[in-house]
Amino acid sequence: MKMNFNIKKCSFLLYISAFIALGNLSSCKNTFFPDKDSEDSVKTVIPQVTEINALQGKKMSDPAAKLEMLEVRFKNASSDRIVLGEELSEERRTETVAPFRLSKYEVSYNLWYEVYQWAKEHGYDFENKGAEGSYSNDTSQTFFNEGGSPKDKGIPVTGLSWRDCMVFCNAISEFMGLRPVYYSDSSLTKPVRSSKYEGEHAKKVTNCPLPYGNANETDLYSLQKGAVDNPYVNTSANGFRLPYNREFEYASRKMNDGSFLSGNAISGDTSGIIASSEERPLWQQLEGKTDKLTLSKREWKKYAWTMDNFGDACTEKTAAGWNDKETSLNGKGKYRMHKQGSKLPSGLGFYDLGGNAYEWVYDFGAPYYKEKVICTTTRFLRSSSFCISRYYATCGNKWEYSPYIKMSGLRLAQNVQ
Repeated sequence: MKMNFNIKKCSFLLYISAFIALGNLSSCKNTFFPDKDSEDSVKTVIPQVTEINALQGKKMSDPAAKLEMLEVRFKNASSDRIVLGEELSEERRTETVAPFRLSKYEVSYNLWYEVYQWAKEHGYDFENKGAEGSYSNDTSQTFFNEGGSPKDKGIPVTGLSWRDCMVFCNAISEFMGLRPVYYSDSSLTKPVRSSKYEGEHAKKVTNCPLPYGNANETDLYSLQKGAVDNPYVNTSANGFRLPYNREFEYASRKMNDGSFLSGNAISGDTSGIIASSEERPLWQQLEGKTDKLTLSKREWKKYAWTMDNFGDACTEKTAAGWNDKETSLNGKGKYRMHKQGSKLPSGLGFYDLGGNAYEWVYDFGAPYYKEKVICTTTRFLRSSSFCISRYYATCGNKWEYSPYIKMSGLRLAQNVQ
């Protein structure tokens, strides 16, 4: 009996020793369990931003046709991570952000028009001509000066579909002597040069009111690989492209100290979030977050143009150098689009990432919980509009629209070579 007791005692002590040893091993860094306690997994990544004149060396006939970009790298890492949908919805996904370049401002009609004229002479064909901004008396837009020579300086281009913006990226790439990004063939030899979906299967949009429904519908034929709604992508090309969803939100939320703004804040505004109630969303309450939200103290007005601050004074000199007080859009409607850089920037120095003009990004409009997306019939639209509520101008807000919808502008992105 004594021997059995000693055996049991020794077995128990061995079990305890093994458990303690396993616990010690699990706390070792970069040894047996490197992924769980890696310094890289908790490191705050600090951004490094450099301004670049993307048209340097190219003579433009219109001095207002400018393209200033910000190159985002990282001081202490090769990449960063962002949680899409964070503090916004129960649908979240963490994505890796590599170094990238992005337009400091929304693309102006001046730049669009100059490249558009060149493109028409070099085999390009666009569904829409582009508009020099827009104005409104409600939540719908009236496009101004569609296809006409510019009447002003620094007003964002609008009235474009995703198809138009995708093809414009190729056009400005070739205009600058760079390799295009979007192709109709898998060997990447035929750049997409038309934003029109044509052919025996193409059908006119019938359920969309003008002026947004003047194109052919998205269908299985337009979504075939290499077709206008699903081009092949040269991911290593040095040309211009549409930003990815993760890049746009990163530019909106990332701060110089390495922190992120809430998805419920307006880009650049550190005073608090935009919300209609102090109560947290239900999904956050279920996670145990029952404290009250800190609502914005009206600082958001300094960062975005929406219908809620249309009466604010306009500046005589925007960050891009334009007079937003004197504009060809004055008197056209209760609300109007504003010139580039007339509000304060994001933490990284980008302007108008919330409000003013909608902006197309590349990604298919799929929910964040969808890890693998083959294709859908929509694409993401980011930012917001000068003629809708501030609640839609937050960093994490996104829209899903068919790629034929004519309503938006764009911001150019580029790979860091």
